[in-house]
Amino acid sequence: MKTVMCILGVVGLATAASAQIGAAGHMYVYGDASDNVYQLDPAGNFVATFAQTGAANTLGFFGGNNNTFLAGGYGAVKEIDGNTGAILRTIGTGLHYDVQFANNGNIYASAQDGTIKEYDYATGNFIRNVVTGIGGQGALNIRGNVMYTTDNKSSWGDGTLLSQRDANTGAINWTINTAAFGINSIQSIRFDAFGNLYVANMYSGQNGIYKLDWNTMTFSLFADNNVPGGGPTGWPGCHGFNFGPDGHLYAAMAGGTVVKYNGQTGAFMGVLWSTQDKLSDVVFKPIPTPGALALLGMGGLLAARRRR
Repeated sequence: MKTVMCILGVVGLATAASAQIGAAGHMYVYGDASDNVYQLDPAGNFVATFAQTGAANTLGFFGGNNNTFLAGGYGAVKEIDGNTGAILRTIGTGLHYDVQFANNGNIYASAQDGTIKEYDYATGNFIRNVVTGIGGQGALNIRGNVMYTTDNKSSWGDGTLLSQRDANTGAINWTINTAAFGINSIQSIRFDAFGNLYVANMYSGQNGIYKLDWNTMTFSLFADNNVPGGGPTGWPGCHGFNFGPDGHLYAAMAGGTVVKYNGQTGAFMGVLWSTQDKLSDVVFKPIPTPGALALLGMGGLLAARRRR
């Protein structure tokens, strides 16, 4: 009987955590006209201002060995406690646009001087420039042993070269000029769960999220950012987007809304949330796997047995 009660207690705690600060499965939305990171539940309901980074944010990421959030922005890279929202430290100096954990556990970040820098995760110290000469607002995405980057980003309103590179050396494998497909200003590079590559285009050409056909190496419009309109701050486009646990696409609109698209068709599904802030990215905190929950349950059982 005590064993059953302990397991039910673990389930109850997981359910209660769904509305708590730092909850798994929630959206964490980065402010660009503010330093806020907003927490929304899966339905788009506001939970809390999760963190304040001290400067306007750009693109973000969740993961690493300690399951923390990273925030690029005008105040360099911020590492945020994944449960409390506390700012743990600042890494680098000046504007860092896109940021990710690398395969070796270190941090890669695109910097204003046109480089992708590697920082030692343990110390926060600069190690090297992995890539140089790509422009100051370069997007990046690491997938296994390769990395995808924008290579000619001299301002917010340009950037048409998308390259696949060796994730360790930075050497280019191939490059596509996306201008041929109406993509004149790549803002971010993201993948869905099936390995499909998408980029966001804003400021020049049609605002939207475009999908790469791996067979033909051509892009086509997948999700039209003009459909939901400009939002409170008036701009119908996005810097950052991500696919949620449900497989659908969520975009943080520069106009101040978080919008949802069908992850298979790109059809617009609605505005989830609106605020008087220019938004720059939306990041999901993954739901623990069944194996992780089982370990949590076993920890509870062991604790209960020790108390008897």
